[in-house]
Amino acid sequence: MRYILVMSLLLLAITFITGQNMKWNANRDLKWEDFQGSVDASSKYHAQTQSGVNYSYRWQASRHNTTFTFEVFAYCDKTMSWVKQAKKTNALLAHEQLHFDISELYARKLKETITNTSFTKSYESQIKTLFDENQKARERMQEAYDRETDHMKDREEQRKWQKYIVEEIIKLEQYAGLVVVK
Repeated sequence: MRYILVMSLLLLAITFITGQNMKWNANRDLKWEDFQGSVDASSKYHAQTQSGVNYSYRWQASRHNTTFTFEVFAYCDKTMSWVKQAKKTNALLAHEQLHFDISELYARKLKETITNTSFTKSYESQIKTLFDENQKARERMQEAYDRETDHMKDREEQRKWQKYIVEEIIKLEQYAGLVVVK
């Protein structure tokens, strides 16, 4: 298990070093230059943002205590994100940014859950379960967002979603950092 975790972290680090992924940053929105993937010409959609939540952890045990250090962040995979050149608009970019923002919201929700969880000797399965549940909820929200905004065509719903996601991210401001120590 540790070997798999170490290899996963190594691959993730290489991916970030080579610039394929970018971490969510409140001071940097997506730009069309970030959409470097091959366009799916058969798709009825104009763009796709490949974003998600990633985590890693390490633990240190002492005689009376075990300390966990988690790194949790939202990312966008630039090589898997694409846009049809003729469809680039500010409104579409704002729609795609909100997909990335939803991933950040769920990164913060995962940090909140981790903070409020008492880990047992089965911590590996607990952590995996927490992450899997978070991912399923994030995916449901991403789908609801596209469905309710009709992939940004419903401008009023788009505005409602933007307001809602910004408010939710602000509510979880205390989980904005990258690392959780427990």
